[in-house]
Amino acid sequence: MNYYPRTTIVLFLVLFVSTVSFTIFGKKEMKALPKVYRELFGAVPAGEVNIDGKMQTTTSLFMMQSEVSNKEYRDFLNDLKASGQTQAYDQYKIDSTGWLQIATYCEPFVTYYHQHPAYDNYPVVNVSYDGALAYAAWLESKMNVHTAKTGYSYEVRLPSKAEWIRAANGLQQQSNYAWGGPYVRNAKGCALCNFNGKLNAQDTIEVSLYHDDDAMITAPSKSYFPNVFGLYNLNGNVEEMVQERGIAMGGSWRSPADAVLNTSETNYTNPSPTLGFRCVVVLR
Repeated sequence: MNYYPRTTIVLFLVLFVSTVSFTIFGKKEMKALPKVYRELFGAVPAGEVNIDGKMQTTTSLFMMQSEVSNKEYRDFLNDLKASGQTQAYDQYKIDSTGWLQIATYCEPFVTYYHQHPAYDNYPVVNVSYDGALAYAAWLESKMNVHTAKTGYSYEVRLPSKAEWIRAANGLQQQSNYAWGGPYVRNAKGCALCNFNGKLNAQDTIEVSLYHDDDAMITAPSKSYFPNVFGLYNLNGNVEEMVQERGIAMGGSWRSPADAVLNTSETNYTNPSPTLGFRCVVVLR
């Protein structure tokens, strides 16, 4: 027979009750979304986040389970073109030449990454902050077509920095990674997210082809395991733009393990092959 310290049993029960409470919350709250969109989002309860030593309270919201994909962003662009919004299309279109910022071996991605069906479910990159805002506004208009049926209206936008960290922390108020553990690999040494396993933060190598996490560049938007809220790839894969312009969270496929934390923050000015986004929905 196995015996466990009383503190271990108590901790397990607390986590179990918290998880059950969340599951009930999530199922109930998801019914507020139009049925066609429910599988795209996870419900994130209200919580508190420590930002620069100050506690901030976040309200409940729905966050996209994964980063916006190439196909999803392409649908947005095609809708702009079909409706005759050519100026907006030109403003928000993908700059696929951004792949050349990395290395010459990335040249095939210029042609194929954003258009080939094989990459449909990979995160869209090389898009601007204004493009991300425009996508959110477009999705908001699509969701609000269902307002009469659901009884709710919807605000769609980028998450704030505090909201993003709160979603990544899951049931914990503070955590290194979205899966709740302190390490980026499991006990067998397998990577738990898409990061650059060869580099440390102090290294300055331009690019590494080392990819023991099964991804040479980005991985599909729903890769590895989701956190307790059903959210994928909050750590690594692509840095995610937040509401605060010029700030991205979570690190990317080029980042070392110590730069894909829930609190990892980078600054950007232009579209990049390491930069993507996901949206949140707030009920009105």
